[in-house]
Amino acid sequence: DSLEVQVNVTKLETSAGAQSGLGGGGGSAVQDYGTGGDCASTCQQFDVVCFLVHGCFTSLLSLLVTLGLMCLGACICCQLISRGVPCALMKRLSESMKPSPSLPTAQGRGLWVQ
Repeated sequence: DSLEVQVNVTKLETSAGAQSGLGGGGGSAVQDYGTGGDCASTCQQFDVVCFLVHGCFTSLLSLLVTLGLMCLGACICCQLISRGVPCALMKRLSESMKPSPSLPTAQGRGLWVQ
């Protein structure tokens, strides 16, 4: 005799929201993060909502400054590209790497060079 059983398995999801049960002690539906905890241990790195809810304004400000600097850098790069600056720099670099015709070479002085 054999019996075939099919089982659906899903990823375990934990929740700290309202819980039901007979645990006693008058639980609360609000998650307690504790007092004196720093924002780095409470909120993830880019969680703006968590920063606002827990008053992590220093983390929020540093995130906004970082994003602002990235946008500013992108705008500056776009302006430089539209003005042809990278092409001019590459032209100057390639011209500076060309050998100068006025300098004598080692072969011209009778030296053997591999």
